[in-house]
Amino acid sequence: MVIDFGRPLPYVHVTSGWWDDRSYRGGVHEGIDCRAAVGTPVLAVEGGRVVRAQKTLTGDPSGLWVGVEHPGGVQTRYMHLSRVDVDVGDRVPFGAVLGLSGRSGSSGMNSTTPHLHYDIRAREGGQAHQEYIARFAIPGPNGFPKHGEWVSLPAEPLTIVHSYEERVLERAAKHGLPVKGYGFGLSSTLFLAGAVLLARRYV
Repeated sequence: MVIDFGRPLPYVHVTSGWWDDRSYRGGVHEGIDCRAAVGTPVLAVEGGRVVRAQKTLTGDPSGLWVGVEHPGGVQTRYMHLSRVDVDVGDRVPFGAVLGLSGRSGSSGMNSTTPHLHYDIRAREGGQAHQEYIARFAIPGPNGFPKHGEWVSLPAEPLTIVHSYEERVLERAAKHGLPVKGYGFGLSSTLFLAGAVLLARRYV
């Protein structure tokens, strides 16, 4: 199993999910947004090699960000940081601090709110992509969005999360998207039959 990740922040509260509308930029949200005060440590969800360390603002809406490639042809990306603490080529272990959260870049309606955008991409046809399809069979509304040799994967089934906004769970339920178990280290996947009730308890 190559796609089973930890959490990208010490406490993960998801405010925007993978299927959220982004029609103002011509698509859907291809990741999860997590509430995080400026300066919160951003953590590697699995060990890997840093393939992107954007330390200066260039007008890119992602702002300052880090990309980490993991075994099995999968990448995780961490955006809108206030500081990047790693360099391209660095080997980072699980839980390593990659930088600090912030609100850099321009992320449309969320640009004034500090948060971490976290997303997952897999090499099309690679081990991680095939494993995802076998485990969940959940593509995006128009298939998995493609970016060159990479495809975007919904992060909700793969990442430890402590709480979700109820609207995120409702959208996930609408599309049949499972969400990872709540809390510290739960490995089971919760399907959405009970997820809204859990959201009322934990959010």
